[in-house]
Amino acid sequence: MKTVIKKRILLLSTLLICLTAAVHGQNGKHGAPEDSVQCLESLNLFGDDIKAKNYKSAVIHWRTAVTICPKASKNLYINGAKMLKSLIKEEADEAKKTILIDSLFWLYAERIKNFGQEGYVKGRWAGDVYKYKKDINGAYDLAANSYELEQNKTDANTVNIYFRTAFSKYKKKELEKEFIMELYLKLSDVVSANLGDARKVPSYKIVQEGMDKKFADLANCEDLIGVFQPRFDATPEDIGMLKTITKLLDKVDCTDSELFYGASVKLDALDPSETSKYNLGKMSMGKKKYSAALDYFKAAVELASDGEKKGKYLFKAAEAYKALGQKPTARTYAKKAIAARPGWGIPYILIGDLYAISGKECGEEGKDVKKGSVQWAAYDMYKKAKSVDSGVAGVANKKMEQAKSRFPDTEKLFFEGVEVGAAFTVECWINETTIVRAR
Repeated sequence: MKTVIKKRILLLSTLLICLTAAVHGQNGKHGAPEDSVQCLESLNLFGDDIKAKNYKSAVIHWRTAVTICPKASKNLYINGAKMLKSLIKEEADEAKKTILIDSLFWLYAERIKNFGQEGYVKGRWAGDVYKYKKDINGAYDLAANSYELEQNKTDANTVNIYFRTAFSKYKKKELEKEFIMELYLKLSDVVSANLGDARKVPSYKIVQEGMDKKFADLANCEDLIGVFQPRFDATPEDIGMLKTITKLLDKVDCTDSELFYGASVKLDALDPSETSKYNLGKMSMGKKKYSAALDYFKAAVELASDGEKKGKYLFKAAEAYKALGQKPTARTYAKKAIAARPGWGIPYILIGDLYAISGKECGEEGKDVKKGSVQWAAYDMYKKAKSVDSGVAGVANKKMEQAKSRFPDTEKLFFEGVEVGAAFTVECWINETTIVRAR
């Protein structure tokens, strides 16, 4: 290996002698002429170690090269960053790790000085300040500067760091809500500008989803309408914007607004999808147009991309059937929702509610047991809901107590010849076998 390197250096040295007249008396690309041989040797050794991922050896040659010929190659900084990050990850000694981190930050400054690309490099720098130092303000300043320089060319990670740190500063009352809202729009424009490149789509979409989540936690219905109404009025056929509007308004339960209605109708016309059908279904429910809502929810089911979403749409169809008074069909769709999304408790709650309101329909005048039996069936459904989904336990417990308060008392059960604990079939449309319980 050393023999090969010596031969390579000898060849390059001969070439450099021929160029001496051209570079004499001035700093060349690699540094001072008298350092050129050492520079080339360090570069070659550094490159060999990088290829072999022998970073502990590489850092020695890297330090020599960046000292004597800092402008020799951009790879000194690209591969140097890769090398330092690997060493930081492996270093257990905190003092040594700090030195390596500081070296990485110095590398970014030197790269900018010698090779430019200030906006791009500061974006990388911001990410590492956030990662290694947990310095919110430092990362924010670098990411903000990177965005100012790069605009729509700002890379996905920098967009993420900029919004994340800005949001943290807002939480600490260092930035105003209005600034965050405006920043959200600017950075969303960056995402939109990069969605034309298939290679970039996954990373930018993940960043947009993260921003959407934080933004929805920040803004209320009024805020969102204030931000998006002017945009909708100006560019009503911007599909990306329409999707953002409907998604965020749905998240903050602002689906009864005119903006949500207008954006949903427009989106469904331009780009019909399960989401647009679902949104139109929700709007129709709000306007008590239950038959229209059913059509939209069923269309959404047909377009559903996964079981969880299909379950959601089926459940909404069940709610629409309930609103139309079609209890058996509502139960059928609730059960379809359960099949599509196992472990979800809400459809069981709906079935319990359907049973609980069926006393008059399934009861018998003067027979408390007949009327009360629907409450036993409802109780079973509420109990089932919380057994499969702890997230609905609070609602289920409350409804179980309500059902218990409507059970026939012991005296009436005795009078009608029904024994507590016995099996009992609730007839009518329900047709469920349950257990006799007393109030």
